[in-house]
Amino acid sequence: MVFRLGDKVEKMGDFVEKLKKLRTEVEAEVPNHPSIETGDVIGEHYAISKPDKKTVNNPTKVNNKGNITEKERNKR
Repeated sequence: MVFRLGDKVEKMGDFVEKLKKLRTEVEAEVPNHPSIETGDVIGEHYAISKPDKKTVNNPTKVNNKGNITEKERNKR
């Protein structure tokens, strides 16, 4: 749509002003939902709550299959 207004600067300005006005109207009618701002969207949809304390830890370091050292790799 915007490419049609290419050379018509005045009409382009009017178009941008109308978009700004439309945006402010939409923001006034439909405010941000609290879950969107806090990131609790998944909990809201699946009826679960975010735990207060982290119960899952990162796994310990796992060696590669076969436990090949760098020296052995260079020999091959």
